[in-house]
Amino acid sequence: MRPLTGPRIRWLPLVAAVLIAGCAPHAAVPADRAADQAIRDALQASAAGWNAGNLDAFLATYEDAATTTFVTPAGLQRGLGEIREIYRRSYFADGPPSTELRFESVEVTPLGRDHALAVGRWILEERADPREMRDGWFSLVWVRTPDGWRIQHDHSS
Repeated sequence: MRPLTGPRIRWLPLVAAVLIAGCAPHAAVPADRAADQAIRDALQASAAGWNAGNLDAFLATYEDAATTTFVTPAGLQRGLGEIREIYRRSYFADGPPSTELRFESVEVTPLGRDHALAVGRWILEERADPREMRDGWFSLVWVRTPDGWRIQHDHSS
């Protein structure tokens, strides 16, 4: 084996840098502005459905799959039908809800090309007296589907 001298030694730092970079942890998935906006738009459409008293429009952001999950105090619920029933019993039992829904402090983080995490605050204000309100935080795992971005997992508290 010949010693590295002359022109060959000049390539050594470049080769070392490439090898080190290849071993470094991969950088976070870059922000996808279109996905971020689509998810924010879907949240606004969901709130508009709620505010119009339309449960199906509110739930249109959820993936209609048996694997869609929703965390409740009673545990993990599966499937859009079960999620629909929870909301129907809790908020829509007597007709349209008496509250207005809005989302604040929403942050969307990509989890890959076809998944994202959205966290933020939900606020329900009583229509008769906006000073009366309930609020909490949510984390939603979104999946890109042929029909657009849909909620695959909901943990709201």
